[in-house]
Amino acid sequence: MKRIIPFLTLFTGLLLSWGCKKEDTFPPEPAIEFKEFKKLGNDSAQVIITFTDGDGDIGLGQEDTTGPFNNTSKYYYNFFMRYYYQDSLGNFKPFLLYLNTDTILDTLDFNYRVPNLTQNDQKESLTGDIIVTLHPFTLYHAPGHNVIRYEIYIVDRELHESNKVMSTDILVQ
Repeated sequence: MKRIIPFLTLFTGLLLSWGCKKEDTFPPEPAIEFKEFKKLGNDSAQVIITFTDGDGDIGLGQEDTTGPFNNTSKYYYNFFMRYYYQDSLGNFKPFLLYLNTDTILDTLDFNYRVPNLTQNDQKESLTGDIIVTLHPFTLYHAPGHNVIRYEIYIVDRELHESNKVMSTDILVQ
């Protein structure tokens, strides 16, 4: 019987260690990678990124419209895409709209609200894909721009900004 007790203790310890799943740990700031640009027929497309977030506070609920998330704030949106086009020398430049020759009025940005991805405001690490559908895609590029890219980043509910990534070259036809 004395030999069985150490064996049972060792066996129980092994079972407990196998049963404990180690959770992935990520920093609280979201991190993203560009995954794919997919054309869907002739009139729409999808931009897909992969993300990780250590505290799982990605996304906004419909009720998130006050404070920093009010509709006049930058943070009303949490998914940001800036349009770049390839010039005749092969360089990528942001598309700038000028008020006059000295004043930049705006850039061509596409901003979206990713819905809340956690239930009950859980604070767990998250990883996954975010898919944004551009519809109709034919209106999302300027005439004469044959190759474009998007610069993308996201912001979590604590206003942590992710890294910025560039899409692959997108041939527009």
